[in-house]
Amino acid sequence: MEYFHFIQKLTLILYSANVIFLFFFSWWKRKKISFGSFETTILPLAVILYLVFRLNFSYSDNVSLLILGLALYIGGFILGKIAFGHLGWVNSDDFWFARFENKQRYLATTGPYKYFRHPIFMAIAISYFGLTLVFLHPVTIALWVLAFIFGVITSLSEEKFMQGRFPEYKEYMKRTGRFFPKILK
Repeated sequence: MEYFHFIQKLTLILYSANVIFLFFFSWWKRKKISFGSFETTILPLAVILYLVFRLNFSYSDNVSLLILGLALYIGGFILGKIAFGHLGWVNSDDFWFARFENKQRYLATTGPYKYFRHPIFMAIAISYFGLTLVFLHPVTIALWVLAFIFGVITSLSEEKFMQGRFPEYKEYMKRTGRFFPKILK
């Protein structure tokens, strides 16, 4: 780690602490470990730590890029926390598996959900883009692009599910953007 810039070290520590906290908090709150909590926390952390040390990132002389990356990581983290507060534990689960569960859910339309339909996905995309800038490498760029594509595919599937579950979802779609707030109505 002696070849890492201070901002890279700080970003890695913040990211690791955040992921470990989220994983154990989810485990404590749900009283079980779900695949969704593992695949969105521990798995990316393991991949990122492996790549950071395996690819032997030297620090960038472009401090502005490092600061921008750290700011995006923190901004995405904050957006995610705000969005999760409006989504709530009732609706938060592993979409790919839990959508088959017959449980009470509600349509979140407050906070960031008032403006766009997938603020948690955008929070993750922004945070990981920040990490990509801090640890700039062709491999990290490729991983970010692949994760973004997976997120888009997931959002399309999730929207189809939501339309079947909530009749008012189509109207909600008309007034909100998928990933960004609608500018023109």
